[in-house]
Amino acid sequence: MKIALTGGHFTPALAIIEEGLIKHDFFVLGRKHSFEGEKTFSYEYSVCQKLSIPFFPLRAGRIQRKFTKHTMPSVLRMPLGLYDAYYILKKIRPDVLLTFGGYLSFPAVLACKLLKIPIVIHEQTQGVGLANRQIGKYFAKKICLSFETSQPFFPKEKTVMTGNPLRKEIFKVEKKLKELLPDDKLLYVTGGSAGSHFINKTVSVILEKLLSEFVVVHQTGDSGEYGDFNSLSQIKESLTSTLQKRYIVKKTIENDEIGWVWSNAKCVMGRAGINTVQEAIASKVPALFIPLPHGQKGEQLANARLAQDSGLAVVLLQENATAEVVLQKLNEAVEINRNNFTKSKIDNIISKDAASLVLDIVQSVYEETLSEKNKKS
Repeated sequence: MKIALTGGHFTPALAIIEEGLIKHDFFVLGRKHSFEGEKTFSYEYSVCQKLSIPFFPLRAGRIQRKFTKHTMPSVLRMPLGLYDAYYILKKIRPDVLLTFGGYLSFPAVLACKLLKIPIVIHEQTQGVGLANRQIGKYFAKKICLSFETSQPFFPKEKTVMTGNPLRKEIFKVEKKLKELLPDDKLLYVTGGSAGSHFINKTVSVILEKLLSEFVVVHQTGDSGEYGDFNSLSQIKESLTSTLQKRYIVKKTIENDEIGWVWSNAKCVMGRAGINTVQEAIASKVPALFIPLPHGQKGEQLANARLAQDSGLAVVLLQENATAEVVLQKLNEAVEINRNNFTKSKIDNIISKDAASLVLDIVQSVYEETLSEKNKKS
């Protein structure tokens, strides 16, 4: 079966690829560059290059929350996105489109509608994104849900509870980071695949205090706008040789390294994207989450509360996140007893079979579509 993947969240798409790569052919439509106006390659493009997954760039545009120099070019790219998607999908003729929401999904969905290619969507969040709501109502054959709280936003007959696909690598300890680490507490700092300038800036202020207590593995992202990786690398060079060995700063944690990081981390500090939250829960790593304040409908705050209610996280609003308060809350997070986080709580939030379940739905939609075509012929 040929499956095209697109949408704003690539981590669950990667989990789908890992699960089905032996049986199926995958194609990814997405952003070649991380941010508008930058030359840095996106996470999805880089991963597809490493895995030899065919990748097709989309020039999709979106309505931005703030007017910037990139706003008008982005709006003007909207019809180009539909042209790109139609041309690509007509060429590769996938059996099914599996989309994960976001502005990238709209042109691919419209093109599939024109080409009569069936559509399956996956909703990661506890609520629903604008794109998925419209696609689910008017275009999708089936809707895979991570949480039951999303169900009221969609036609009930279309929805299936699958959970959120997680990367298999987080459960594997394949590759230790190249740097040799002392036998000490490890703090994993992440702003998600794109990084977080606020968190990176906060770490730069309190870095020496963090290093007095932790070995810090810091994933900065690769944004050229702020140059956080370069500035933090320069700060590292200014540290004593002893502290330098305790600070590992990287643009991206590779897939074959992430399992080692999660299995050794005593605490994680970062944004509260659903993938980071669920990976922390699945790995039973105590967390300090600082949700993105301007996320769609408070999505990240809801994610962070999910971990907090499960007893595994401390939540700190960005408006209150001064350097001193971050250190205080981080100490509270470290004191969380992961043994109190029971298997029953994990099972209520995490589905390790989610990728397989989503692929089953995709397969059923493909077979149903094939059957309908045969009846008409």
